[in-house]
Amino acid sequence: MNGVDAVVLATGNDTRAVEAGAHAFASLSGTYSPLTHYSRDGNGDLVGEITIPTAVGVVGGATKVHPAARPA
Repeated sequence: MNGVDAVVLATGNDTRAVEAGAHAFASLSGTYSPLTHYSRDGNGDLVGEITIPTAVGVVGGATKVHPAARPA
């Protein structure tokens, strides 16, 4: 979540809401499960996937009014 939080914060979105949503999603099955999955592709390269259901706006909203969010 460190990288996700960085993008969420830089674009002026609510990091607490995204964190809460990710943690709720990780515990949907009744046990806390990982949000990521790592495997190797045909070339032996590491492939990482993350699944987080979240709504993050990068156009409009805070990016219109927050001076630091626009260049980010």
